[in-house]
Amino acid sequence: MPHLTVEYGGVEMPQEALPELHRTLLNSGLFEEYDLKIRLCRYAEADYSTGGGKQAFAHLTLNLLEGRSETAKAELSRALAETVQKLTAEVPSIQISVDLRDMVRATYTKTGR
Repeated sequence: MPHLTVEYGGVEMPQEALPELHRTLLNSGLFEEYDLKIRLCRYAEADYSTGGGKQAFAHLTLNLLEGRSETAKAELSRALAETVQKLTAEVPSIQISVDLRDMVRATYTKTGR
């Protein structure tokens, strides 16, 4: 926790995408570095459609444990969107969306070794 999944198509994410997204989450002050999990999931052109076409897109889903204020989540959502905007600044047209989802603390399980 948190789990950030970045689904994207029609655009290449630069090598600095993972460290930049990591930094954005860490700089929010809401999480411990050890807990950050980020996944980049690229879709081939044949595997997505945006508005019936092939416009580039990036959709971020952040699952985090419940309990943060709506203000903190809104700020984090904007910060993540801004990070992706910077990472894709050379793309002429791209749809960027961010969805934050609360996980229920009572039913979330995490184990490790």
